[in-house]
Amino acid sequence: MLDDMDLCILNNGCPTRRSLPGQQKSCVDLTFYSAELASSTHWECTSLSHGSDHYPIVISLINRMYLEKTFPPLLKYNLSKPDWSKFASLLDQKIDTLPNLNSSLLSNLFDHCHAKS
Repeated sequence: MLDDMDLCILNNGCPTRRSLPGQQKSCVDLTFYSAELASSTHWECTSLSHGSDHYPIVISLINRMYLEKTFPPLLKYNLSKPDWSKFASLLDQKIDTLPNLNSSLLSNLFDHCHAKS
């Protein structure tokens, strides 16, 4: 599925969740990104959890060319008379085209991440 969507996992195998003594460390927090950003990003997990059971994740852009791109102005919408029926219908159509995130896929992603730690 990730190949179909041209996505990659940015995690480097570093644990993202603190564990109790005797438990295995795990990287349950996954970061997905577009393959075109592969050489332009840096991912790291900080060592201080600040009281949480998850370590903060820092994602940095290391190639500024993406920051210098110009983007078209944001579209403005007239919401004074929305057609909510049409909106709901279009939303249902889009949801039906989304890939199925089954538990087997998520389990495989977790196993892949966990094997590196």
